[in-house]
Amino acid sequence: PLLRLVFKGAAEARRNPRVRIACAEAFIARGDLVIVATFLSLWAKEAGLLAGLSLQEAVAKAGMLMVLVSVAQLLFSPVVGFVLDKVDRLTGMSIAMGLAGIAYLWAGFSPDPLALVFIPAALMLGMGESAAILSGAAVVGQEANEDIRGSVMGLFNFCGSVGTLVIAVVCGFLFDAWMPGAPFVFVGCINLVILVAAIRVRIQTGYRAPDARASETA
Repeated sequence: PLLRLVFKGAAEARRNPRVRIACAEAFIARGDLVIVATFLSLWAKEAGLLAGLSLQEAVAKAGMLMVLVSVAQLLFSPVVGFVLDKVDRLTGMSIAMGLAGIAYLWAGFSPDPLALVFIPAALMLGMGESAAILSGAAVVGQEANEDIRGSVMGLFNFCGSVGTLVIAVVCGFLFDAWMPGAPFVFVGCINLVILVAAIRVRIQTGYRAPDARASETA
């Protein structure tokens, strides 16, 4: 029954701290997509209008910025996959959280998203986004037992969906109440909190080979 499978997924998260931290990571990793897709383009469009550009020109500038982020995400994905196959996957997730946290804080405190000096921050945003999304899924894929893997993945994706909703609401408020870069600062701080938690779990659970099966790591 569906309800029984849901409880099994939740029980696995309670039992296995690696699954638990991966679900927490999904909360912020999926929320990252909202920040880039919504607030980066909105910020860039507003910056263009303030700089005297027409609406069409501002939208075009914002679109080019999104292209840079997407290209960085696409090109960095194979690198992330290679690293996750060489190191403890929780270590890989920790690296991803650190990278994403730095990228979002860098972007959030940048004065102008349309300036040339923002391009490295945009590229790093794409890299951090790619690393965050892939690393969490890799941890869950390794840690979940085969007979309930679907349930655990469902819980993982549910946490990501909740994160998308919560971060969209909170960051929308911060964008209006604080500054345009506030959503990036907020998400960057959460990434760093998850980084600290992931390092702690990594120390507690020890090293696990990237090719180890769930039955061997339980």
